[in-house]
Order: sequence, then structure tokens, then C-alpha cells
Amino acid sequence: MILSFGLLIGAFVRSRSYFIGFFALLLFLLLQDQMRWQPWVYIYVAFLVPFALWKRTDERLLPYFQFLLIGVYLWSGAYKFGGSFIELTWDKMLRTILFIDDPSTRQSLHFLGYGIPIIEILIAAGLFFKKSRHLAILFAIATHVVILIYVITNQQNSVIYPWNFAMIFLVILCFYKTENSMSLWTSSLSRSQELSKKLKLQIASGALFFVLLPALNPLGLWDNYLSFKLYSGTNGAFCVGLDKDQYKKVDPALYDYFWVVEKPNGKYWIYVNLWALDELNVAFYPEEPTFRELARSFCDGAIPEEKLEFVIFKDGFKRKGAKVLNCANCQ
Repeated sequence: MILSFGLLIGAFVRSRSYFIGFFALLLFLLLQDQMRWQPWVYIYVAFLVPFALWKRTDERLLPYFQFLLIGVYLWSGAYKFGGSFIELTWDKMLRTILFIDDPSTRQSLHFLGYGIPIIEILIAAGLFFKKSRHLAILFAIATHVVILIYVITNQQNSVIYPWNFAMIFLVILCFYKTENSMSLWTSSLSRSQELSKKLKLQIASGALFFVLLPALNPLGLWDNYLSFKLYSGTNGAFCVGLDKDQYKKVDPALYDYFWVVEKPNGKYWIYVNLWALDELNVAFYPEEPTFRELARSFCDGAIPEEKLEFVIFKDGFKRKGAKVLNCANCQ
């Protein structure tokens, strides 16, 4: 909410001092709670940076903003290639958008789900080359319309509604009727227009953080949300497990988020992803350090440590391949 109002005010104020103060406030708030590091916040903050750094924004900074958007579409598509996206997100889309209830029918249509990541990657490629930008813009708009239909139908995470509208606006603003070639610097400019080292560094930072660093995610060196692993189904399902005889020691407000899995028996689970969406209207930040911090709050409570466990399910809610933590290794 603060970010949205701040950006709206900035559209009218256009003062560097205002943007510096606003940027400092955002950094302070982000350092307070990693749950605030949602992908749209990351994108908005990145768009805000030049307005805080420069007395007057230069049209030669356009590639910086373009790299940001290309990176979002590229990696959002690339990380959807995998069984989890098809089995979880795409299957749910078939049920909620196309109203296909029969499991066998949905299974026969799963191959169509691979069209979504392919389209997103093609959007990124289309935006990169100036001759294909207008077509890529149309596909980008269509993609966000589909996303809006999906999330509105599911009636969850309404905070991303304005983000999808913003992405439509930004992709049009940054690519429509643009003739520049994507480069960290453009040698074809006249000497008076040559990019300064500061401009080159700014543009290179956009390519670094949005196009290059997300490639490190499979190595565990760059966070899921900062790599735009959106609706990929591979970010993990985070659950707090407790023995059934301990449930009365938990805040009754959490009972709605209890989850039942087949194994092991005798356990109740608090489904953290659902809890975060319902309480905060944002998804749980899908990283182990964030989960460990949450785990410590349970370990410090009334439930004995031996009756608690904290599980990161990697493939649906299958125990095989899941990472199990306890209080001892969450300290």
C-alpha cells in the first residue's frame, strides 16, 4: 500500500529529493521483514532507482527499464518448464478457467500447458528485438489478462491484480514505438550522446539483476522470487507439523490452516502458504531462512520440541524428497 501510494505521488511530484527519501523508506521497511520482498515490490523498487540517482532522468536510460521487463518474462517462462507447473498450476487453470472437472480429460490436455512458458520466453525475445516488439506487447497483454482471470477466479492474492495492470502499462510504456537496439551502450550515438560511465553502469545493473543473476537460482545462489519463479509450482510448500495431541497449544486462529497429509500419521500440519495468503494477502516468501525464522517462533512456544517438525515439500505433498527440519537445526 505504501509503495503504491508513494509511486502515485511521485508521478506528480517528480522531485529527486522525494524519490531519495521514498527509496530510503522502502529499504528500511524491506530490511525489517523479508516477507515484504515480493516480486512486484522488487520490480517497482528497481524502476524507482534511476529517479533517486539522477537529477533528471535521461531517455538513454530506456534500455535499463527494458532489461528489467525482459528478465521478468524470460525467467518466469524458463522456470515453468517442469512437472510441478503442469501438475499444479496448469491443472488448476484447466479446472477454474475452462471448467474441466474430469481428471482424465485434464491429463490429456497437460501437454498444452507447455505453451505458457514458451510464450513467455518468446515475449522476452520479441521485446529484445525492435522489429518484433509490437507483436510481443500484444502477447504480453494477453498473458496478463489470462493471469488476471485465473487469480480473480480463485479469489486469492488480490494484491497482484494491480501488479498485472501495472505490467501491461510498463511494457507498453517501455517498448511501444521504440527503435533502440538492446545494448549496454550504443556506439551509433553521436559523441555528444555517448553514454557516460554512470549511465552504462546503471543499464548494466538492470541486465545483471534481472537477466543474469536469476540463472543462479538452480544453484541456490539467488532467491526464487528474485528469479521470477512465479506460479512455477517449484518453490516448495512450507508446513509446520505438530503431533495431534498438541493442537490445543496452538492459537485457534490457525486451525483453518491445518492440512492433513497421508504420512506420517498422527500429525497436523499448518500450511504456511495458505496462512500467509489469508492473513497478509501475499504469498509466503519461499526461502529456507524465512521458514527457519518462523520455525523458531513455534520452538519458543508451549509445544515440546520433539513434537514439532518443519517440512519443505518439493513435489506436491509427497514425503519423498521433502526437507525436514527440527528445532535444533532452526536455531
